[in-house]
Amino acid sequence: MNNVVHIHTILHFIIENRNKKIRFTEKSLKLEIVEIWGKDVKFTSCSENIFGIEELINFLKQRDKIFIKDEIIFVNDGVEDSECLNS
Repeated sequence: MNNVVHIHTILHFIIENRNKKIRFTEKSLKLEIVEIWGKDVKFTSCSENIFGIEELINFLKQRDKIFIKDEIIFVNDGVEDSECLNS
């Protein structure tokens, strides 16, 4: 499996774009991910889980990394300072 991206790369991507005043919905984030990393991209976590793009948003929500308000994805406070995120 060659096209694997760590979820922290996606969190950094959301944060970096937020700083540029770019916001994502679930649909627009998935489209952007496919544009950048391809439709065959898989994701891994610190626990070494491997999952596809359809599971990505749910995984991040379940782990309290992101929340969605008015259809816009936000990274939860403190996630950018997380020890695992900065490793």
